[in-house]
Order: sequence, then C-alpha cells, then structure tokens
Amino acid sequence: MCKCYSLESKLILYVCVCVISETPAAGAVKWERQLVSRCAKMRLSKEEQSYESLETLILTSSPLMGDTFTVRELRTRCVDNLQGHLRIKGVSLKKQHPEIHRQLTAYVEDATVQLPTMTVFPKDSFTGKSFMCVIMLEGPQLYSELVKMCKCYNPESKLILYVCVCVISETPAAGAVKWERQLVSRFAKMGLSKEEQSYESLETLILPTVRELRTRCVDNLQGHLRIKGVSLKKQHPEIHRQLTAYVEDATVQLPTMTVFPKDSFTGKSFMCVIMLEVNQKSVKEVEGTRGSVRTIDVMRDVFGSV
Repeated sequence: MCKCYSLESKLILYVCVCVISETPAAGAVKWERQLVSRCAKMRLSKEEQSYESLETLILTSSPLMGDTFTVRELRTRCVDNLQGHLRIKGVSLKKQHPEIHRQLTAYVEDATVQLPTMTVFPKDSFTGKSFMCVIMLEGPQLYSELVKMCKCYNPESKLILYVCVCVISETPAAGAVKWERQLVSRFAKMGLSKEEQSYESLETLILPTVRELRTRCVDNLQGHLRIKGVSLKKQHPEIHRQLTAYVEDATVQLPTMTVFPKDSFTGKSFMCVIMLEVNQKSVKEVEGTRGSVRTIDVMRDVFGSV
C-alpha cells in the first residue's frame, strides 16, 4: 500500500493496539496477549491541497535600504507600501485582518519589535478569487545577520542556535474559512559547556543492548527455577513463549505473570511472580501482601556474580 499511493492526496494510517487478558485455567493463572493491527488509506483535506494552486503574493523588504532614514521612517515606508499593494486588490488589512494590522502598527511604532513572517489568504475584490499573501519584512535582515554571526564565532566554544516555529491559526470570518500563518524565527550564539569538552578525561560506561539485558534476565530467571526442578519450556510453554518474544523483540512489554509450579525436590507447590517490567515500589507492594516472600533480582547471575 505504501508503494502505490499519491503523497499529494492520500495518507497511510497504521494503528497497532496490544490487548492483554486473563484466561480462566485450573491452577496457574494464564495470560493471553493479542496485537491488533490495522492500516488504511486516508484522503487528505481538499482545502489543504488547494494552497499550491493559489496565486501567491510575497511582500518583502530589501535588507539594504541605506542610512538616510530612521528605523521608524523605514518601517513606515514598508508598511504603507505593503498596504498599498493589497488595496490594489481591494484588500484592507485593518478591516479584514485586524490582528495583522495591529502587529504592523506595533512594528512601526516600536523599533525593538521583530515582525515574524505571516501568511494570510485574502480574496481579490475584483476577481473574486482568493490568493496567498506572504509578508516577510524581517526575513532578509534576519538572514543577513545570521550569516554574519556564523562567520565570526569559535566552533570550539560556541554554538549558533537557529529556531523557526510556524504557527497556523484560523480566524473567524463570514463565509469561507480564513487562515493566518506566522513564521517566528530567532537565533542566538550559545556557549558550549566546558565539561562536554573533556571527553578523554571522563570515566567511560559501556551499556549493553536491550537484547543483551533481556537475554541475561530471562536466562537467570530460568536458572533460578531449574534449581527447584522447574522447566518453563516443558511445564509452562505459554510463559516460555512470551519470554522468548520478550528477548527477541525490544518493543514487546512483558506483563506481570504468576504461575504455581511444584518444587521437584520438596514436592511442595509455590507461587512464582515474574515482574520484569515494574519498579521497586510495585515489588514492595506485592511483598507486603504475602507472609513468606523471597525476592530475586534476575539481573544478577544465579550464583551471585554481577
């Protein structure tokens, strides 16, 4: 299915749910686990696909506008010309997009305000067709400042962090749905931690893989049971199958399981609770419900070596 669908109009949705249930049985409690998977081909919204077919108007400013004007004069000129281009199409930002107009006004009045890239979808009053308008007054300036910063920093002790977040919001309007998109960009020069630079002098800890850890747990678990003459493979094949799947697949989560085997040497039955995926608090709770309890850490080998 993934090899024969259109990325422009379709989406492949895959859902996987694990269902664990207890099955009635004489003596030992048995557990069954079913992994239910479903996939489907979903159609994308037509509204989202129509952006590419819209006429696009990009309103931007040059990063080099000279030194003969103040910041307020430059910004006033930009915003006036921007609204003039939109008025040619019969679009009034003040009436139709008041939030955008408010941000442009603040951009003019306060020189410290940085204007994010914004996208609106107004309608041309003369043709009746909607179009995409991208307002990028700070884009060229931010880019030139970013390039300048990247050319004058020490990569051994500094890091240039550039973050860009796109915020899309629906604006209330009569008739067609209107969308506004703001692209907020920021960058900064960050100092690297001194501790990160001393790799050679640090103590090194090599951790085993998940498969190696799980294999060790299951081997030690079965080793402790073999001391009592219990073979999970022969006497409890379903438990053995689940433990094998737990070792072979790192995504498998093992539920708490309880069995009631018989000690081959004493002839007495005992309760064995297998809890490989729980924390110490859960173990303490189980220990508090029984009188004689022996807890074994299966991460330690049968004879005590780590």
